[in-house]
Amino acid sequence: MTATPPDGAVPVRIEVPAVYCPVPYAIHPEAIRLESRSVAWLDRFGLGRDQQWVAAINCGEAAALTLPAVPVDIAQIYSDLCYLALAIDDAPVGSGPQALEGVLAYMAGYVPRVVYTLKVPDAGVLEEAHPFEAPWIDLAHRIHARTTPGQTAHFAEAVRDWLGGMLWEETNPAGQVPSINTYVARRISSMGAFTAAALVAAATAVTVDERDMPPVQALRGAATLLIIMDNDVFSFGRESGEANPASRNLVHLLAHQGLATDQAVAEVLVLRDQVMRLFVDLSDQVKTSGSPQLRDYLTGLSHLVRGALDWHLRERTHRYAVADGPLVSHAGITDQPPGQVGQPPALPAIRWWWDHLDAPRSSLLR
Repeated sequence: MTATPPDGAVPVRIEVPAVYCPVPYAIHPEAIRLESRSVAWLDRFGLGRDQQWVAAINCGEAAALTLPAVPVDIAQIYSDLCYLALAIDDAPVGSGPQALEGVLAYMAGYVPRVVYTLKVPDAGVLEEAHPFEAPWIDLAHRIHARTTPGQTAHFAEAVRDWLGGMLWEETNPAGQVPSINTYVARRISSMGAFTAAALVAAATAVTVDERDMPPVQALRGAATLLIIMDNDVFSFGRESGEANPASRNLVHLLAHQGLATDQAVAEVLVLRDQVMRLFVDLSDQVKTSGSPQLRDYLTGLSHLVRGALDWHLRERTHRYAVADGPLVSHAGITDQPPGQVGQPPALPAIRWWWDHLDAPRSSLLR
């Protein structure tokens, strides 16, 4: 949810070098249909009245880029969910302690009611006339119709993690800046990418035993963090005009610690290179002994990373732009790996991911 920006806040423009991503470009063949159906779905629940906002986001394209190989009905669920998520995220909450208390009180009840509805669609615990509640009833019915009970439960858990992460963010005391480790752990939940991963799991029919192996959990987390870092770089300029951006954006957090803006961007990209190299190496390792379904699942995770990056490249002139143009100048994508990327980051929340590599890779650990 978007806090009221301070008076006089000015967005900042940045330049970003080519970003390393060796995953090939892909897009779902039903991209246009996904968007048109999502727009109609938004109108059904009264969320699509701001046509400029809808056009700036284009969640149909986002779903098509991030889930290019799944059945169209699963991609449609994610397209619709993406719009609902961003509508919640972009909802203004005002400023001051009373506004925050109101948000926290609502979210504390909202999260368990949504999760319960995903498990029992006709439970009657969400308001059918509420624009942020009624859509979940529809999504719950569609999830149940399309997935197994285990896959439904996994999706519900992913939504719980996402909304719980948002609640965690909202409980951050006003003006307090988290540690980098806390920020990373919190954002891995609040980003919501686990919901997309759960839909990939349903589409590929990967078994629970393989899906929940520690190395695969590490890859799911790594894919999410890659999406987070791309989001934070591209949204940095716009969030410069928001209240306490250092609690919601890694570039701002590093700048708050004393780095110049270009140095902060560079540090985020160094961490991104480390995580991408881990993602590539660990994916290759796990695929050698995994089932065809697990290999498809890991390929699906890689599509999430590349698709989100492509969406942000498109979005630099839309969602994260201001009236006089884009806030990010970008050199595109490169499939050429970086040179030495140094030691794994000293962040307990994610350091364990590297423990699942069979042997130290010289490019990672030198």
